[in-house]
Amino acid sequence: MALQIAMPLCKGMPAISLENLKTYFSSVWKQDITLDDDIKDNVFSFSIGNSFVAVGTTQAPFPWSDLEGPCATSILWPTATQDLASHDHHLIVTVVDDNLSEVNTTILLTKVTAALLAVCDEALGVLWGVVSQIH
Repeated sequence: MALQIAMPLCKGMPAISLENLKTYFSSVWKQDITLDDDIKDNVFSFSIGNSFVAVGTTQAPFPWSDLEGPCATSILWPTATQDLASHDHHLIVTVVDDNLSEVNTTILLTKVTAALLAVCDEALGVLWGVVSQIH
């Protein structure tokens, strides 16, 4: 099973319009999202083809002890430590697909994360679950 995770870090409670997410995804990535009707406990999910995507909101910062090293060593984001110190929420984005390769699952996770960042003004940056790097 191919499973990939990303965690957008946010300043403030993320306000995500599912309609805006759906519109962005279909217009930019030319793929349709099928939203699930059951949205509860700060979690929503949807399908893209055979892939299952779940997005959960955590009303707490990601543990700084896990961010400190990646922030301090990020060559792509030299101000990550200062920029992320004030984050107080994070999203957990999971993509699962038994039929996709790990690479294609990662590509889909990247598309979903980019779409979320485009429609979520509170997002500051992303902690990628597999590589533990800040971008």
